[in-house]
Amino acid sequence: MIQCPACSTENPDNVEMCTSCGELLQDRVARESSALRRQTFVIVGSLAVAVVAVAWVLFAYLPKEQKLNGLNVEIRQAFTERRWGHADSLATVLHPYEPSVANRIRLHVETARSLAQRTFDFVPLRTFSIHDSPVIGMSFLPDSLGVISVSGDSTAAIWNAKTGVVRDRKSGVPPTPAHAVFTHDGKIMATAENSDHRITVLRFPRGKRLAELRGHRREVKSLSITQRGTFVVSAGSDSTVRVWHVPSQSEVQRFDVAAVSAAISPDGRFILIGDEHGRVTTWGVR
Repeated sequence: MIQCPACSTENPDNVEMCTSCGELLQDRVARESSALRRQTFVIVGSLAVAVVAVAWVLFAYLPKEQKLNGLNVEIRQAFTERRWGHADSLATVLHPYEPSVANRIRLHVETARSLAQRTFDFVPLRTFSIHDSPVIGMSFLPDSLGVISVSGDSTAAIWNAKTGVVRDRKSGVPPTPAHAVFTHDGKIMATAENSDHRITVLRFPRGKRLAELRGHRREVKSLSITQRGTFVVSAGSDSTVRVWHVPSQSEVQRFDVAAVSAAISPDGRFILIGDEHGRVTTWGVR
């Protein structure tokens, strides 16, 4: 029912004029509907503004750690997806909180951009005759020019990668080593022999033996050493991966896994074990 605004008579909904005084009723309905819509829009708009204001206030007063955690997650994702522009923008947001970190991120972004635009094409430069037997291990020294190489003839040589000039040559390497690895500074070397499956750790270039590590029952397939030469990790054909403590010449842990390769991080906190199925398992110190 619609009430007439002039005479207050109740009229049916489907009539356009009041049955008593003839007043138009539909215009009144339209005006009331328009007013109701305006009120609804005002209420909804006010609620939206209130929600945005509350969200801004909450973000403004979030703990600094929570903000940084969110930014770090976004930055890592941007680097993973190679979105350098987005990473640079996030670094700008991060700058007021952690200026040094933001500057490092910008530097990484610039480096990544330059590498992405650069084409790598390694070409052979020179070939040097350093040893008379197969070379079984090599490592660059920290200056990126010096090289240490070990040969199957039980000799090790320190030489210049640019000129091929041998600075020093030692014969203190155990006979017929199958593997040879070095610490980053080239001062400690670990070798593995297939004859008796022994691992020998030497101080190079003096040739002083630091440890002999015995335990593998079959040949050693992979060898790795920490930065200071304190720990050695070996993977053997006997389906074991062994962690050795060099100063005490003892096995500190063994993994009974059929591994093809194993590596230990420079600080000795993580171990990687790769199997024949293409899987790599990471182990960490608790």
